[in-house]
Amino acid sequence: MKFKLIAAMVITAITPASFAASSLKDAVEQTVLKNPEVRAKWLSYKASGEEQNVAKGNYYPRVDLNAYTGYEKQERPYANKGDSAFNHYGVSLELRQMLFDGFATQTEVRRLGYGKLTRYYELLAASDMAALETVNAYLDVLRYRELVELAKENYAIHKETYDQIAERVNAGVGRRVDLETATGRLALAESNWLTQASNLHDVSTRYERLTGLPPEADMPKPSNLANALPGDVNALKALLGNNPQFKAAVYNIRAARADAENKKSDYYPTFELRASQGLDKNRDNIDGTYKDGVVQLVMNYNLFRGGATQARASQYAEQLNIAYELRDKTCRDIRQTTQIAWNDTFRLKEQLGYLDQHALATEKSRDAFRRQFDIGQRSLLDVLDTENELFEAKIALVKGDYDYQLSHARVLAQTHQLLAALQLSPLESTGPEDNLGDNVTDDERIACSGAMIESVKLDRDAVMAARPPRAATPVPTPEAKPATGAATCDKAITDLVGNWSAAWSGKQLDTYLSFYAQKFEASGGRTRADWEAKRRARVSKEGSITLKLDNQTCTMSGKERGEVTFTQNYSSKDYSDTVQKTLELVQEGGKWKISRERVTSGRTE
Repeated sequence: MKFKLIAAMVITAITPASFAASSLKDAVEQTVLKNPEVRAKWLSYKASGEEQNVAKGNYYPRVDLNAYTGYEKQERPYANKGDSAFNHYGVSLELRQMLFDGFATQTEVRRLGYGKLTRYYELLAASDMAALETVNAYLDVLRYRELVELAKENYAIHKETYDQIAERVNAGVGRRVDLETATGRLALAESNWLTQASNLHDVSTRYERLTGLPPEADMPKPSNLANALPGDVNALKALLGNNPQFKAAVYNIRAARADAENKKSDYYPTFELRASQGLDKNRDNIDGTYKDGVVQLVMNYNLFRGGATQARASQYAEQLNIAYELRDKTCRDIRQTTQIAWNDTFRLKEQLGYLDQHALATEKSRDAFRRQFDIGQRSLLDVLDTENELFEAKIALVKGDYDYQLSHARVLAQTHQLLAALQLSPLESTGPEDNLGDNVTDDERIACSGAMIESVKLDRDAVMAARPPRAATPVPTPEAKPATGAATCDKAITDLVGNWSAAWSGKQLDTYLSFYAQKFEASGGRTRADWEAKRRARVSKEGSITLKLDNQTCTMSGKERGEVTFTQNYSSKDYSDTVQKTLELVQEGGKWKISRERVTSGRTE
């Protein structure tokens, strides 16, 4: 005991610079040895032992030595003596031995013995909970370090996307609304990064509160604790009785019972042996030596106290009933926590497979969407949505992985096996004697149900079998296109598109704008003047423009309306892309003019 105290004090004096919790085992050991809450429980346990020793003192005789000396003055009513003043001194030795106190000492020693056992198991419970909190904090530091890295990567991807869209807009071939969308998503990515960094700071602070040390920069992932779990649910139920919180509640019952019995001692008389020997000088101013010796058997029996004795006995009988209820509550709390943790060990293991599959499939979709966006077959919103879904999928996978590891520690903590699984032991590994002579053996009887709630299993076949039959969907037969549909463009339209393209690439602004109808509908609800001003600014930018149109097809709607669709390959000094574009045409003054311009796939304006 003394060695453990000295060792703990030495470890407490070690500075953070000389000791670092480099692994999960080190972190938990540091907490169990130095955490103030655990040490307070340990000191409370030690104090309870001394409190019991105080009560045991009533088994032994009490010996008091009294010595006195002083000056006395006496005034007498009779004349022959009158007033007198003299020195009086002496010494006395008294022995008092309690022979019978109505079993008060016996029950008090028993109560404090069970109180000591209660404090011991509270120490073990505090050690288990501190160890579990440390495991949780350790895993959380690792968890949020990974989440911060994911948030950094997510920010970088959104920043690159934003820069790409900004280049397109500045080159005059991108829509301002896309830039606004990219700006908003970039701000959200930066906010997510800040949130994860803040979470990392918070869990690092919690880790330091528990261990007394900041987390190391290089913290290895802990080994799998699954091998230390009970083999099955029956083994789990058998281990629940080892929970220190439950044992503390049991010994609290026994302490309350002893306390109730202690209060019954007032119904009995007390017998005490008293022996004393006195020696004094000059008593009553009569010089000489006086010796007094007394041996007595003293009985004290209270006959009436206003009903206080009976009321006190009833009070502590109810306190015993409270202890029973607290035991049952503790049992239910332990069972709930253990069952949830036990279920999580299976649920999270299965869920991790689905989360991993989701993250992998989403990453493949993201990569495909990226490639399609680069060739104009996906919109910016599609790409940003898949990026966000992938980010959330990776977050869910990281959280699920660490929650799965934590579930093992939660089960082990509830069955009092966590420290052993980490090859550690509490400050006190051997408890005090629990055979205190009351012959009560059924306090461990658990009043709450012994049945375990079964985990919910996913019965996919039953779910699908319960679905209503799906109606057969006829396969549509492709309709034959009318002969007046898509066709090779006639010369007038071909000339229009060619001249329009040449004017654009040649930066002949007036000629380029002359190909648009007076009632041209600009995208985004812009006015013709606003659209024209922006087109002038973009087309007149420094550097050459290369424009190539392929795969032209025309669709006519009467003699005065039509559409021409083509693949547009655009390249300038600082931007290039490939899109599918449709020009809606209308006859105006006997000439074909562009009434509307649409990008049907690829980037959007």
